[in-house]
Amino acid sequence: MKRTLIIALAATILLALAMWMLPTTPPVEVADPDDALVQSIVADIEAGSANPMESILKLRAVAERNPDHRGAQLWLGKFSMMTGQWDNAVDRFQLALDAAPAIPETAILLSEALQKANDMPGAMEALRQFQEINPDLASEVEQALEQLLEASDSQTL
Repeated sequence: MKRTLIIALAATILLALAMWMLPTTPPVEVADPDDALVQSIVADIEAGSANPMESILKLRAVAERNPDHRGAQLWLGKFSMMTGQWDNAVDRFQLALDAAPAIPETAILLSEALQKANDMPGAMEALRQFQEINPDLASEVEQALEQLLEASDSQTL
């Protein structure tokens, strides 16, 4: 009986030590609930199943609550471009780029908005700054700069 008790106690101690030495799983990163909301709002706008102005107001509410939310700022910038609000688009894309500086789409959209706002030097500078921060994306930036120069040349003709 005493021997059984000692074996059970030793097994319990070994099991506890084994469990203590197991690697712990890293904490699960909780997704930003605003991501799903922004995706839903944009899907409704694209499907035509929601009033665009009401949806844009919802996006603005997300952006006001969370100014660093890249998705909300990016989509508000895109919608500003669709309506010719170039200065608003520039502001939104700059906020989106500040929130996530490694995403080429945002830098290119910022550059396009600056170009449309008649700020060609600003458009080129935005791409150059992006290239400095992300030298591994130099080919994408060079391609965007070439397209910008071509667009500039065709506007002056």
